[in-house]
Amino acid sequence: MRKILPYLVLNVIVSAATVLLVLVIWQQTHNKPEPIIPFTEAEVPVYEQLQSTLPAKDEPTVEIQLVVGVGELDYERVQLVSVSDVPVELTGWELTDGKDLVYTFPSVKLYPGGSIHLFSKAGTDTSIELFWKKPAALWSSGDKIELIDPAGNTRAQYSVP
Repeated sequence: MRKILPYLVLNVIVSAATVLLVLVIWQQTHNKPEPIIPFTEAEVPVYEQLQSTLPAKDEPTVEIQLVVGVGELDYERVQLVSVSDVPVELTGWELTDGKDLVYTFPSVKLYPGGSIHLFSKAGTDTSIELFWKKPAALWSSGDKIELIDPAGNTRAQYSVP
């Protein structure tokens, strides 16, 4: 046992140094997503200012690419993808079924080629994942989803297969 003990201690030290080095390199090369702070009732966003900066109605901006995990709350999410050449400010945009479901986007920007996942379940919003905080799954086959800008223009539509 006395002969093995120095090797075990050396192994622990080398393993700890390796893990520390990997974590430092990882932290230096990966950006943390910025959390999105939701509006309080006292802070009402000013949509009139955003309307003047909206892309032209006929300009492609954001597509509803797909709905994943339809009917399963833990997996259900809508994926939105930017097809614009410039960043699109989604503050005040709405995702709706055209009936009683309406999600209003908080202060979030979608960059060219970027995507955002809107989960039906509860969670903490980040710059790439938003949470509707519903107690049950929202979508089923045949539902029609629309993305509407603050000016009331339909920017994207999707039919859930």
